[in-house]
Amino acid sequence: MKTLRLSHLLPGILVTFIWGLNFTAIKIGLDGIPPVFLCFLRFFFSAFPAIFFVPRPEVPFSNVAVYGFVIFACQFAFLFAGMHYGLSAGLASIVLQMQAFVTIALSVIIMNERPLKSQLLGAAVAFAGIVIIGVYAGGDISVLGLVLVFLAAVAWGSGNMIARSIGMVNILALVVWASLFATLPLGLLSLFVEGRAEISSAIMHMDWLSAGAVFYLAYPATVFGYAVWSDLITRYPAATVAPLSLCVPVFGLACASALLGEPLPFWKIGAVLLVLFGLVINLFASRLKQGNIV
Repeated sequence: MKTLRLSHLLPGILVTFIWGLNFTAIKIGLDGIPPVFLCFLRFFFSAFPAIFFVPRPEVPFSNVAVYGFVIFACQFAFLFAGMHYGLSAGLASIVLQMQAFVTIALSVIIMNERPLKSQLLGAAVAFAGIVIIGVYAGGDISVLGLVLVFLAAVAWGSGNMIARSIGMVNILALVVWASLFATLPLGLLSLFVEGRAEISSAIMHMDWLSAGAVFYLAYPATVFGYAVWSDLITRYPAATVAPLSLCVPVFGLACASALLGEPLPFWKIGAVLLVLFGLVINLFASRLKQGNIV
């Protein structure tokens, strides 16, 4: 089983930090912008103006369109709606990481990959941490929000499989052009669900904080983040890369606590340490056995 080189591991961890902070940016953006329209803005600005300078990826447009629809439009429409309907930024960052297990399951079913025992153990330990947080969160849980964010996790895991099937390609081009294909269904859904009046009001009353949230979601979190992540997911087996995203809830909880004032009790800290421990097992157990950590 191929393991992550240090030169790929460090950019991957940086992306998980950017994505952890992403949940705080979403919560800030949702204060003044309806969820589907916020999602539309994210991918509109991820596509423009970059699309005029980045050549389209050398793969069939249908592949790019499906990737953009699943991993961008579906994942983030569900995620933003779930947070809009009451799931906190910290808890959303945790539930979304179910994508790691969805990705591994799909890789076994579709691509006949066989994860190492150490990777399965790491996933089980990390999952235990997520379960503890879910159990102790209590009144913090919105059932509708929970279901919507879980659907976002399924979309992310499915998108990882699509990225694997596309193979090696100009990753920046894939992210930019896939963002373009996400804008049309998101724009139509926003018009249908949220309506012209709500959209117009959000635009007219947008302040610098909302605009900053849109900028962060579009460029660091999408263009940079997914370019790096998709590159990793095409280089390595899914069972190697997907658990790296379990760092996201650690950063997500920390950022939500520091910037939004969300509570961070000891039980939550302990559960997050379990998630981290599971990640360490997944990433380093096979390397220690082989005597290779780079």
